[in-house]
Amino acid sequence: MFKKFLLILILSLLQSTISNANIIEVYCLITKSDLDSSNLDTKDHSRFLAKTIELTIDLDQSAIFNNIENLNEDETALFTGVLDFVRYDKKDIGEFATGRDSNKKITNTINYKHEIELESGTKYNYDNTIRLIDYVPVSIDLKVDQSGLSMNAWRFKIDCKGENYSTDERAKAMSNTDMQDLLKDSINRFKNN
Repeated sequence: MFKKFLLILILSLLQSTISNANIIEVYCLITKSDLDSSNLDTKDHSRFLAKTIELTIDLDQSAIFNNIENLNEDETALFTGVLDFVRYDKKDIGEFATGRDSNKKITNTINYKHEIELESGTKYNYDNTIRLIDYVPVSIDLKVDQSGLSMNAWRFKIDCKGENYSTDERAKAMSNTDMQDLLKDSINRFKNN
Protein backbone atom coordinates (compact mmCIF):
# COMPACT_ATOMS: atom_id res chain seq x y z
CA MET A 1 0.00 0.00 0.00
CA PHE A 2 2.78 2.42 0.94
CA LYS A 3 4.64 1.60 -2.30
CA LYS A 4 1.58 2.46 -4.39
CA PHE A 5 1.13 5.74 -2.54
CA LEU A 6 4.81 6.58 -3.02
CA LEU A 7 4.64 5.71 -6.73
CA ILE A 8 1.56 7.91 -7.24
CA LEU A 9 3.24 10.76 -5.38
CA ILE A 10 6.41 10.49 -7.48
CA LEU A 11 4.47 10.30 -10.75
CA SER A 12 2.36 13.34 -9.85
CA LEU A 13 5.50 15.32 -8.97
CA LEU A 14 7.11 14.32 -12.28
CA GLN A 15 3.95 15.31 -14.17
CA SER A 16 3.83 18.74 -12.53
CA THR A 17 7.54 19.28 -13.27
CA ILE A 18 7.06 18.32 -16.92
CA SER A 19 4.02 20.58 -17.33
CA ASN A 20 5.87 23.56 -15.79
CA ALA A 21 8.95 23.06 -17.96
CA ASN A 22 7.35 25.01 -20.80
CA ILE A 23 6.62 28.06 -18.64
CA ILE A 24 9.30 30.76 -18.44
CA GLU A 25 9.10 33.58 -15.91
CA VAL A 26 10.62 36.90 -17.08
CA TYR A 27 11.52 39.78 -14.73
CA CYS A 28 13.11 42.94 -16.14
CA LEU A 29 14.13 45.84 -13.89
CA ILE A 30 14.04 49.28 -15.54
CA THR A 31 17.17 51.23 -14.57
CA LYS A 32 18.23 54.82 -15.08
CA SER A 33 20.64 53.77 -17.83
CA ASP A 34 17.77 52.00 -19.66
CA LEU A 35 15.72 55.19 -19.58
CA ASP A 36 18.71 57.39 -20.51
CA SER A 37 19.53 55.29 -23.57
CA SER A 38 15.99 55.64 -24.95
CA ASN A 39 14.59 58.93 -26.14
CA LEU A 40 11.89 58.94 -23.46
CA ASP A 41 11.26 62.41 -22.07
CA THR A 42 13.17 62.86 -18.81
CA LYS A 43 9.95 64.10 -17.16
CA ASP A 44 8.59 60.55 -17.55
CA HIS A 45 11.63 58.78 -16.07
CA SER A 46 10.23 58.82 -12.52
CA ARG A 47 7.12 56.94 -13.71
CA PHE A 48 9.18 53.96 -14.83
CA LEU A 49 12.44 54.00 -12.83
CA ALA A 50 12.94 50.81 -10.76
CA LYS A 51 9.65 49.33 -12.00
CA THR A 52 9.67 45.67 -12.92
CA ILE A 53 8.32 44.16 -16.10
CA GLU A 54 6.84 40.80 -15.09
CA LEU A 55 5.92 38.41 -17.90
CA THR A 56 5.28 34.70 -18.26
CA ILE A 57 6.00 32.92 -21.54
CA ASP A 58 3.89 29.82 -22.13
CA LEU A 59 5.68 27.89 -24.87
CA ASP A 60 2.79 25.41 -25.28
CA GLN A 61 0.16 28.12 -25.84
CA SER A 62 2.50 30.48 -27.76
CA ALA A 63 1.44 33.27 -25.43
CA ILE A 64 3.08 35.90 -23.25
CA PHE A 65 1.16 36.95 -20.13
CA ASN A 66 1.51 40.07 -17.98
CA ASN A 67 1.99 39.01 -14.33
CA ILE A 68 1.52 42.37 -12.65
CA GLU A 69 -1.16 42.01 -9.96
CA ASN A 70 -2.98 45.27 -10.68
CA LEU A 71 -3.02 45.65 -14.47
CA ASN A 72 -4.86 48.98 -14.27
CA GLU A 73 -1.88 50.55 -12.48
CA ASP A 74 0.83 48.84 -14.56
CA GLU A 75 2.62 51.48 -16.59
CA THR A 76 5.25 49.02 -17.83
CA ALA A 77 2.57 47.68 -20.18
CA LEU A 78 3.21 50.83 -22.23
CA PHE A 79 6.71 49.44 -22.89
CA THR A 80 5.77 45.82 -23.52
CA GLY A 81 2.35 46.14 -25.14
CA VAL A 82 1.16 43.23 -22.99
CA LEU A 83 -1.98 44.42 -21.22
CA ASP A 84 -3.11 40.91 -20.28
CA PHE A 85 -1.58 38.57 -22.87
CA VAL A 86 -0.35 38.50 -26.46
CA ARG A 87 0.20 35.60 -28.81
CA TYR A 88 3.26 34.96 -30.94
CA ASP A 89 3.86 32.56 -33.81
CA LYS A 90 6.15 29.61 -33.26
CA LYS A 91 7.93 30.72 -36.44
CA ASP A 92 8.93 33.87 -34.51
CA ILE A 93 11.17 31.82 -32.22
CA GLY A 94 14.81 31.96 -33.22
CA GLU A 95 17.36 29.48 -31.95
CA PHE A 96 21.12 29.19 -32.33
CA ALA A 97 23.94 27.53 -30.41
CA THR A 98 27.12 29.15 -29.17
CA GLY A 99 30.22 27.62 -27.62
CA ARG A 100 31.45 24.06 -27.72
CA ASP A 101 31.13 20.93 -25.63
CA SER A 102 30.52 21.82 -21.97
CA ASN A 103 30.38 25.55 -22.78
CA LYS A 104 27.66 25.11 -25.39
CA LYS A 105 24.63 27.33 -24.84
CA ILE A 106 21.38 27.62 -26.71
CA THR A 107 20.12 31.14 -27.35
CA ASN A 108 16.46 31.65 -28.15
CA THR A 109 14.70 34.81 -29.22
CA ILE A 110 10.95 35.20 -29.07
CA ASN A 111 9.60 38.03 -31.17
CA TYR A 112 6.08 39.35 -30.82
CA LYS A 113 4.21 42.18 -32.50
CA HIS A 114 1.17 43.88 -31.08
CA GLU A 115 -0.91 47.03 -31.45
CA ILE A 116 -2.85 48.98 -28.85
CA GLU A 117 -5.29 51.75 -29.75
CA LEU A 118 -6.48 54.14 -27.06
CA GLU A 119 -9.86 55.89 -27.05
CA SER A 120 -8.07 59.14 -27.94
CA GLY A 121 -7.05 57.62 -31.28
CA THR A 122 -3.41 57.22 -30.28
CA LYS A 123 -1.91 53.92 -31.44
CA TYR A 124 1.09 52.08 -30.07
CA ASN A 125 2.79 49.51 -32.31
CA TYR A 126 5.14 47.03 -30.69
CA ASP A 127 7.90 44.92 -32.21
CA ASN A 128 9.55 43.32 -29.18
CA THR A 129 12.07 40.56 -28.68
CA ILE A 130 12.78 38.53 -25.55
CA ARG A 131 16.22 36.88 -25.48
CA LEU A 132 16.82 33.66 -23.55
CA ILE A 133 19.99 31.64 -22.97
CA ASP A 134 19.31 28.00 -22.09
CA TYR A 135 15.67 29.07 -21.53
CA VAL A 136 16.66 31.66 -18.91
CA PRO A 137 15.68 35.26 -19.79
CA VAL A 138 18.59 37.68 -20.21
CA SER A 139 17.11 40.74 -21.96
CA ILE A 140 14.15 42.30 -23.67
CA ASP A 141 14.39 44.62 -26.66
CA LEU A 142 11.36 46.90 -26.85
CA LYS A 143 10.52 48.92 -29.97
CA VAL A 144 7.48 51.15 -29.51
CA ASP A 145 6.08 53.41 -32.24
CA GLN A 146 3.36 55.87 -31.32
CA SER A 147 1.03 57.41 -33.86
CA GLY A 148 -1.99 59.65 -33.57
CA LEU A 149 -1.89 63.09 -31.95
CA SER A 150 1.86 62.87 -31.49
CA MET A 151 4.35 60.64 -33.26
CA ASN A 152 7.11 59.21 -31.11
CA ALA A 153 9.32 56.15 -31.17
CA TRP A 154 11.13 54.59 -28.25
CA ARG A 155 13.60 51.76 -28.03
CA PHE A 156 14.61 50.08 -24.80
CA LYS A 157 17.08 47.30 -24.12
CA ILE A 158 16.48 46.07 -20.61
CA ASP A 159 18.30 43.28 -18.74
CA CYS A 160 16.13 40.46 -17.41
CA LYS A 161 16.35 37.35 -15.29
CA GLY A 162 14.17 34.41 -14.31
CA GLU A 163 13.43 35.47 -10.73
CA ASN A 164 12.02 38.58 -9.13
CA TYR A 165 14.34 41.37 -8.04
CA SER A 166 15.22 41.93 -4.40
CA THR A 167 14.56 45.12 -2.50
CA ASP A 168 18.29 45.92 -2.65
CA GLU A 169 18.36 45.54 -6.43
CA ARG A 170 15.36 47.85 -6.75
CA ALA A 171 16.95 50.40 -4.44
CA LYS A 172 20.15 50.31 -6.46
CA ALA A 173 18.16 50.93 -9.65
CA MET A 174 16.63 54.01 -7.99
CA SER A 175 20.07 55.50 -7.44
CA ASN A 176 22.66 56.49 -9.98
CA THR A 177 25.42 54.64 -8.13
CA ASP A 178 25.08 51.57 -10.33
CA MET A 179 26.28 53.56 -13.34
CA GLN A 180 29.07 55.17 -11.32
CA ASP A 181 30.20 51.76 -10.04
CA LEU A 182 30.07 50.33 -13.55
CA LEU A 183 32.16 53.22 -14.86
CA LYS A 184 34.71 52.82 -12.04
CA ASP A 185 34.94 49.05 -12.66
CA SER A 186 35.42 49.61 -16.40
CA ILE A 187 38.17 52.19 -15.80
CA ASN A 188 39.93 49.89 -13.32
CA ARG A 189 39.76 46.94 -15.73
CA PHE A 190 41.11 49.13 -18.53
CA LYS A 191 44.00 50.30 -16.32
CA ASN A 192 44.83 46.73 -15.25
CA ASN A 193 44.89 45.45 -18.80
